[in-house]
Parts: sequence; structure tokens; C-alpha cells
Amino acid sequence: MNQIDGSEGAIFYAAGVFHYFTEEQVRKMVVAMSERFPGAWLVFDAVGKFGRDVLMKKTLQKMGMNNISALFCVRNEDDLDHWSDSIRLVSRKSFMQGYYKLDDPNIRPVHRFLAMLCDHAAKMYIYKLELRGSKK
Repeated sequence: MNQIDGSEGAIFYAAGVFHYFTEEQVRKMVVAMSERFPGAWLVFDAVGKFGRDVLMKKTLQKMGMNNISALFCVRNEDDLDHWSDSIRLVSRKSFMQGYYKLDDPNIRPVHRFLAMLCDHAAKMYIYKLELRGSKK
């Protein structure tokens, strides 16, 4: 973090990253980022408990991660706001619908349906946090 100049603001993206860390590791890093980069934004994707425990289970186990219950997922988005007073959840968008415009006529109806199903069943979302730093 010391190698990043955030004096004029910063936006951080963690796409496909947090799934491989424990909730405690992610929380500590995000809180540390909020203290180091007040006024910055953090955008990341995450799955819910079902998405982690069912959809990602085989992939994680192939990587040697057998204790998947400790790995990060968003059970309740209110939990993100409670990690610290220096963090505020700004928005949440559906994962597939956040990356692709599903109303594009080139997207087949079956793919549109599957994208929406995965977004909702697995609780796949893109989150945006405001990192506010300590209130002095």
C-alpha cells in the first residue's frame, strides 16, 4: 500500500480475487485500505454462501482449498457496512448484468435466462464500497 500514491484519490478493483481469501483476511485488508486511502473506492465481485459452497466448491477444492466454509462470501450485504465505520456500501449490481447488457439482441434468450438465474441463485454481485478513513 505504501507504493500507491492515493493523494489525488484512488479506485481499486478486485475482480475474482476475494473468493480465495478468508472473510477475516478480506475484512482486515479492506479496513486497512480505508485507513490508508480515505476517499477511495473499492469495487469487487463476490458470491453468496450457496455460490461458494455449491458452485465454487469443486474449483476451490482442486486448488487445495478444502475448508471452503472459511473463505469469503457475502451472506448479508449489511455485514460489509458493519466491518468498520470507515466503510460504506454504496451499490450492489447483479454480476452478469453488471458486466453485460442482457438486453443486447445478440444475447440468446437461454443465455439471458441462465445469467439471471446464476446472479440470483448464487447471489453473484458486484459491490462498490466507499473507503472513508477514520473520522477525526
